[in-house]
Amino acid sequence: MGCGVSKNGMGNGANKPGPLPEGEKKEDEEEEENSEEGLDIPNGLGIAPGQEVMKKRFRNVINMTRIAGRMLKEQEERAIEKGRQNTSLKEPEREEIVIPDTMYMYPPARPPRRKKKEIFHESDCILADAIAMQVDAESVGSIDELVRALTVKLKTDMQKLRALFMWLGVQRIRHRTYPTTVDPATPLGHLKRMAMGRVSYAVMFTLLCRSAKLPCVIIRGLAKSASYEVGDKNLDNLRNMWNAVYVSGEWRFVFPLWALSSVVGKTTGDWTLMESKGDLSHEKQEESVGENVNQVDDYYFLIDPEEFCYTCFPDEERWQLLREPISKRKFIRVPYLWPPYFQHGLQISTKFDSIIKTKKGKCNIAIKPGPEYVPLSYELFFNHKESDRELPDDIHLDRYVAIMNEPTKTNFVLRLPVDGIYKLEVVDEDNDWICFFKIWVDEDIEPWEPFPINSAIGFGPCRETEKAGLRVETLPYRNGIINMTKKQQIQLKFTMLRNLQIRTELVHNTIPQSELTKHISHKLLDNQLTIHLTVPQNGEYALQIHTREKDKGPHEEFRNACNYLVETDVKPRKDKGWENAREKLIRQRLDDTTNTSKDPKEIQEALDKFNDLELINHGEVDRAQRRIGYLEVRNDLRDGINGRNMEKLEKALTAGKISEYRDKLETLIQEGETLLNRLKQLKFFAHDVLLMERTTVSEIHRYNIPKQCVHDVMKATFLVLGENENFLEDWEFIQDLLRKTGKESVLKKIKDYDSIDLETETAQRAADLISQYDKANLVDASAAAGAFYVWVYNITKEVLKWTGYYDSGGQQTQTQHELSNGTISQSQNH
Repeated sequence: MGCGVSKNGMGNGANKPGPLPEGEKKEDEEEEENSEEGLDIPNGLGIAPGQEVMKKRFRNVINMTRIAGRMLKEQEERAIEKGRQNTSLKEPEREEIVIPDTMYMYPPARPPRRKKKEIFHESDCILADAIAMQVDAESVGSIDELVRALTVKLKTDMQKLRALFMWLGVQRIRHRTYPTTVDPATPLGHLKRMAMGRVSYAVMFTLLCRSAKLPCVIIRGLAKSASYEVGDKNLDNLRNMWNAVYVSGEWRFVFPLWALSSVVGKTTGDWTLMESKGDLSHEKQEESVGENVNQVDDYYFLIDPEEFCYTCFPDEERWQLLREPISKRKFIRVPYLWPPYFQHGLQISTKFDSIIKTKKGKCNIAIKPGPEYVPLSYELFFNHKESDRELPDDIHLDRYVAIMNEPTKTNFVLRLPVDGIYKLEVVDEDNDWICFFKIWVDEDIEPWEPFPINSAIGFGPCRETEKAGLRVETLPYRNGIINMTKKQQIQLKFTMLRNLQIRTELVHNTIPQSELTKHISHKLLDNQLTIHLTVPQNGEYALQIHTREKDKGPHEEFRNACNYLVETDVKPRKDKGWENAREKLIRQRLDDTTNTSKDPKEIQEALDKFNDLELINHGEVDRAQRRIGYLEVRNDLRDGINGRNMEKLEKALTAGKISEYRDKLETLIQEGETLLNRLKQLKFFAHDVLLMERTTVSEIHRYNIPKQCVHDVMKATFLVLGENENFLEDWEFIQDLLRKTGKESVLKKIKDYDSIDLETETAQRAADLISQYDKANLVDASAAAGAFYVWVYNITKEVLKWTGYYDSGGQQTQTQHELSNGTISQSQNH
């Protein structure tokens, strides 16, 4: 019998049936009557015709077989329905197919050398995905036959792996109809058992990979699946399975279950939404198991270990694939990070912990942007179960979180007036989850007042400010807070990027709006906006700036362009009028480190000690904070330049350009941009060479006696890469260099090449070697040599700053023109 049912599955009931319900009894009696007509008892059974007793017994056996078939079908349908309702995103703990987790002679587990984006490209998906959608499970009779149909037209292991993965993804395993009887050894039989929870995605994926001769292991461990709640300390119920596949010379993670299915709408019922993007809410979530949906999420296909380690923790340390493995304790405590956190290149710069304990009800969470700025927002929840009480309906917590925009980070400032357990969910502009934090507020809290406003764009200039047509020009006010005194008058200056109408407002929690209008005014002169601000009394205010484009007419609504939090000693610290020796020392240390230190961490430590003692701020805090911000941006720029790392340099330049310190860092920014352009150019130079297959390179080293032009080009190539010219005269030496693999391979060296170490004399010699040839002749002799020729030409030209070096007329001029407008096409390289 199929689907894992044993042959004796009917048990003793086949001989002694129990009483049936009336409906089934009537149905079976009808079947008996229908089957009685024309019932032919085979003579081979030794039953004489006309013996009614034996006839009845034989009829009972037939009926029981039908009943057993119906029971089996119903059992399978219940199992499939249970599989559909599996919203834990966990693999089954027991399954019918048992295979070894790994195989003898597999490559050892080592961290991959490259990122996913370096080995997996969109071109790998086009044909593989198309084939995966065309192969039906019903059309093939075995796993091997299925794999052949999926991979026969594909050339690379990466394409084959993609086809296997995508085929699983398009099968709608838990949402398709299966026949009652199906051979369990067929692909359709495997899918049916997966739908019933008897075979895991990890095992099925392993079967496919091993049939395709792709090394694949099953990894067991802990995974923060749909049942995980941020801050959970006991993860023993989160056991799961995923895979590692050896492809492109490296082990890469694939989590088939998570990549091919997801859960929507799952809630525990323990949380009450208090605020969403600045809007008041008091919505208690209802408990829901959610819904399991089919979808393909490429994030969990070949995911980088540096990201995967925050979500999944293997039992065997080696399968973390990290150079510095993390501990189980750290895995449990790290923040709950979602894929967009890594995709946006974000970085939590405050305490890297999933549980944040407030100090007197206040805490701060800071997130640094990636290469491209992404607006962040949040939702605030209260846990009535862990807090052991419900929040009364008259308690509103809609203005106790503030988004503070700074050039180098986004701060979420929480000051909660009610003790209990909270959750902060950070989301991006598409409302996709970024990260979660559990906020622990004990009973030692201040009686905090709400912020005057809570705008979705937060406090301080942000991307929305420029989109609304303004750019701040007053350096001290590029952050979201204005500190002032009651008698002070503040001026803020903006440049208007378009023809705008301006509306300004000052808001206070208790002072009527009508009394505040005389304390805020603005003037427009040409494209300059100047705002004048005073306050009537000490306290906390919000300054709001709204814009509307004049060209769009009076019916266009004003949009909130920028907000500031204005503070004037809201809760003044008690000034004793004197300071003891320790307090004086801490104040002096903050001054000294701010003025002399070049280490932002050292200044931050001095500032933390100053704040811990709650000393009166006479301007030291502002100076220290600005110095820290400046040093962080400057150091990131210097690290990016010195390390010559294109990704880090791009990120540092973006932060530097939007920071309030741009003018002071202009020289460094220009140096960084020059270097970035040079690094991009080097990467472009290597493009054609890196697109070559390993077999194309091997074409050259198979030459026993190469043409002189090929020998000279390869001699020039390895001369640029740092080899001794004397050895390069020997073609066998060049052949040995071409045979090297891994970090020593010529393609790897060209990929990582930096012309900073190339001496002028060496560049000149390499240029001389190739100057006597042109691209067309080289391509005829060897397509691969032609690609190396283009690379050497561009590198040496960039180093020597040539001007018309090849302009000797005829072919040479044509070659230079071709090289400046495009490199050798890939069709010539194969």
